[in-house]
Amino acid sequence: MAENKTKLVVVAGGTGGLGRHIVDGIINTKKYMVKVFTRQDPLSLSDLTANGVDVVKVNYADHQSLVFELQGVHTVIVCFIGIDESAMKSQLNLLDACLEAKVKRFAPSEWSGKNEANSAIQLCRELKVPVRNKIKTSDIEFTVFMPGLFMDYFASPQRASSSLPPDIVGIDFNKCKANIVGTGDEPLCTTRADDVGKFVAAALDLDKWDEKMGIVGSRTTWNQLIKLGEQIRGKKFDVKRTTIDETLKQCNLISTNRMMKFVQEVFIAIAQGEIDFEPILNEKFPNIQPMTIDEFLIKWWGNKEGQEKKKITMDYPAPTSSLYQVGTILTTWQKVMEIKNFIGHAIEMIVDFPLYILDKLGISFNFLQINPALCSVCVCGALVGMTASVGVGLGVGLGVGLNCAKSATVDILTTTTEAISIAGSNITNTTASI
Repeated sequence: MAENKTKLVVVAGGTGGLGRHIVDGIINTKKYMVKVFTRQDPLSLSDLTANGVDVVKVNYADHQSLVFELQGVHTVIVCFIGIDESAMKSQLNLLDACLEAKVKRFAPSEWSGKNEANSAIQLCRELKVPVRNKIKTSDIEFTVFMPGLFMDYFASPQRASSSLPPDIVGIDFNKCKANIVGTGDEPLCTTRADDVGKFVAAALDLDKWDEKMGIVGSRTTWNQLIKLGEQIRGKKFDVKRTTIDETLKQCNLISTNRMMKFVQEVFIAIAQGEIDFEPILNEKFPNIQPMTIDEFLIKWWGNKEGQEKKKITMDYPAPTSSLYQVGTILTTWQKVMEIKNFIGHAIEMIVDFPLYILDKLGISFNFLQINPALCSVCVCGALVGMTASVGVGLGVGLGVGLNCAKSATVDILTTTTEAISIAGSNITNTTASI
């Protein structure tokens, strides 16, 4: 194993996503000094600095400042999330600075499978392969970490990762539906993000890195995942299967939508075996036991074949003759702030939420192009409707509440997650990984 007492490790993009899991994994070893490169204000990342991490705001276009910050650094691990050309340029700039600063090791931002020049994923061919090719022409030691699909996504819409947002990938275990490409028997690898962090941290101890190092929580197939989901949820899944050729045609139809095309190409890559590889790091570190997909799905979906009926005692306020009786009297300033917050939420409901939905659907929308008069009428109408709804809701709610006893026992249908929350437990809350 390599000497680590004075190793300084940089994680570029280590404030969120997979990068945060890797930073946490390295911190937990208590073996290395960690520096995080970010575009954010370091003052907003006190949780990292409190753990001894040196957080540095960088400009990836400033070569000399990068070289300065890389002095004395042994290893650089890149965890960029971007899927556009700027992410590739930033990574190439960082590589150039590493070469000048004499950094020994470099791990490019790959984090998927054995994507080569003929990968089904256009973004891999155009943005990742060029970086890998440039690394190979240099004398820097490198590896491509391959964790496959992030297992955390199979908990969606629950959040299994503190830094990876929930996202449905292939199988929706909540709605018991699946949409897959291929026969479903093609093998794929999947790993929990926390376990990726543990293996990457352990890899820092190696005397020499292999050019590719697989990390595997479980090697499975879509069909095996669907079968397991049906067993755990206790119901048949609605499965839609699409051939590779049909999916390629869909990609041509949505060629202008970069993200949607990327997702479809990921499914094609899985069907072509790009996310199936050898568990190199598992073999090098047999003491690290990653969570298997069976354990993961049971943890997040066990006992959810139906909703659990719970008897919960809830304390209601005593009936009062005044609808306006409250526990505390608000000051004038507090009333003003309550009104401000209400208006803010109203604006989010009327404007921001619809725009968010349209953005997710890939629909370009310029609010400023709408006729101002028409916009005013729509907004006023929405406000009137919302106010009426709130009034009716309050009236009904207060009427029912006033007829309740001070303490009542009620039957509540709760999901497993809600039941655990009521019991006082804290559930830790997960871009396909490619």
